Order: sequence, then C-alpha cells, then structure tokens
Amino acid sequence: MVVKIHLSSDVNEPYIIINAGTLTPEIEELAKRIENEIIAYDTAKKRFIVEKRLYEIETLLGLHFIRISKSAIVNIRKIDHVDVRISGIMNVAMKNGINEYISRRHMGDFKKRLGL
Repeated sequence: MVVKIHLSSDVNEPYIIINAGTLTPEIEELAKRIENEIIAYDTAKKRFIVEKRLYEIETLLGLHFIRISKSAIVNIRKIDHVDVRISGIMNVAMKNGINEYISRRHMGDFKKRLGL
C-alpha cells in the first residue's frame, strides 16, 4: 500500500481518498478504522477527538509518543520545551502552542524517555 500526503493552501478541511482497483477486505477495514477512530479534529486547538480509550491508542502509536496524563499523549518530537515549577509540577509546551501538565503518575516514564 502506498501512502501519499498532498499539502495545499487551497484545502480548508482535510479529507482522505482511497484509490484502489477493487474493494478488498483490507481496504474496507482501513476505511472502517479511519471512520471509527477519528470522530473530529478541533482545528482551533489542533487536537484530535477520538472514540478509543487512550491505552488502546498508545499501543497503536510509535515510540515517538508518550502518555503524560490521564487524558493526553504527546509526540516527543513535537515538544518545544518543558517547564518545571518549584513545586515539582512539569508542564510540556508543544510546538503548536498547546500546553499540557504532566501528571505525577506519568512523570517518571516521561523523564526516563527524555533522559531527564
């Protein structure tokens, strides 16, 4: 299967087109996964809203993603910087402007993965 991404400033709403010679079970499954897993994309906050639980999504994502709280997984390649407060609370600032707190439960794994 070949995956191509075309970027254009003319496109207001992202969309997916699947080109195939015939409709195979693999293509049907792919289409169902795309439809079922992503409910919406919040363009203002640049966040995906998904149907699956985060622990399910964690298993699908690669090594560049890490869980930082009960409600957030981040791409470590997209981290701009991490702020550490005097109280020990850590805040991760993403390159797209989103800020998320790292929960104490996930802080150890986060520090270990980033070598902190």
